[in-house]
Amino acid sequence: MKAKSLFVIGMMMFLMMAFHPKSHAQSPQDWKLINTVKNVSIYYEQGTCSTAGVLFLKMINNNSQPVTVDWSLWDDGVFKKIQLAANETLTGACKNQLRLYTLIEFIPKNKSAGDIRPMIKVTDL
Repeated sequence: MKAKSLFVIGMMMFLMMAFHPKSHAQSPQDWKLINTVKNVSIYYEQGTCSTAGVLFLKMINNNSQPVTVDWSLWDDGVFKKIQLAANETLTGACKNQLRLYTLIEFIPKNKSAGDIRPMIKVTDL
């Protein structure tokens, strides 16, 4: 009975770790700068959501007005869009919140972070 309880606890811990979203790094050296356009800096950090390889994006709007950022990272013509408030920093997460989930880039098959070909457009609101 004791072995069965330990097995169940072990499996629960394994599943929690396997499906827990990667926590974001707090130190600047973990984030790699993609580009800065019109005072908006865009960084990435590799991680996983469930079992999929992803790039978490962090966008920092250093402007005193809100902006819209349009971007494509994989040279595939597919663009994403997000609005950032004045002086806002937003970091992607695996959470089921559309705004944070938008800042996740799933790494395409047969590609890596080294294959990023960023196309970024920043416009004032």
